[in-house]
Amino acid sequence: MENRRSKRKGLGIGYDIIVSLMGVISFLFSYVGISLISIVFGLNLSPEAINVVSVGIFILISWYGLGIIINHRTMGPMGAVKRHFSIVANGDYYLKFRLRRGDDLKYVTDFLNNMTEALMQQEEKSIDRLNALKSDLEFLLTRATDDDFDLVEKIKQIILKLEE
Repeated sequence: MENRRSKRKGLGIGYDIIVSLMGVISFLFSYVGISLISIVFGLNLSPEAINVVSVGIFILISWYGLGIIINHRTMGPMGAVKRHFSIVANGDYYLKFRLRRGDDLKYVTDFLNNMTEALMQQEEKSIDRLNALKSDLEFLLTRATDDDFDLVEKIKQIILKLEE
């Protein structure tokens, strides 16, 4: 992953600029290509007709390039969000969520990190409460008499469940 990023940075040209240049180059190639086709097949196309067709092809390819940019900037972060939810679902609350520079959905970063922090705090409180409950039950177990056999067994079962 790191190599791919460094290679892209090494070009000195941003991803957006490359896609824009792709549109301009496609316009030039379509203009020349349509001109050659009209000459080879003996079509008598006016310069205006060649321009209209070239602009149409340019618009199609530009929309395609724009789609690539939008897809790259939104679907990439959505995949990262999905991976982060999987990590959190497995109980790892310590990993901070980050997006690449230039990605959309930056507002999601703070939201996910705040949510993860809140979940971690809730889990810590629950663990503290369970530990306090276990201590109370162990204290009651020491106070129980031999006559309270059923109560002693029930307390032991609860303690075992808490330890799971």
